[in-house]
Amino acid sequence: MIMIAGDMKINLAHRDEAVKAMIAMNTASQAEVGCITYEFSADLEAADTFHLFEIWENEEVLAAHGQTPPMATFREVMGRVRVSSNIKRYRAESL
Repeated sequence: MIMIAGDMKINLAHRDEAVKAMIAMNTASQAEVGCITYEFSADLEAADTFHLFEIWENEEVLAAHGQTPPMATFREVMGRVRVSSNIKRYRAESL
């Protein structure tokens, strides 16, 4: 399994646009073959910060996810509204 986890800061002037893009990305990603978990969450103390947590079955389905039209749209929006991000990829085994 592949896990993706991290956070991103957005320009607060564009928070509504960012949230809309995250909701669309979340919905589309959860419907993809090989997606086990895909979730955004808002930080409880910092209105400009969101957290991302994903689990994918393998590298192949994650690579396919990166090529989807919803991902292209998400990248375009986040390129305009994101200030910074710290997102990492991990390999995991189920117990």
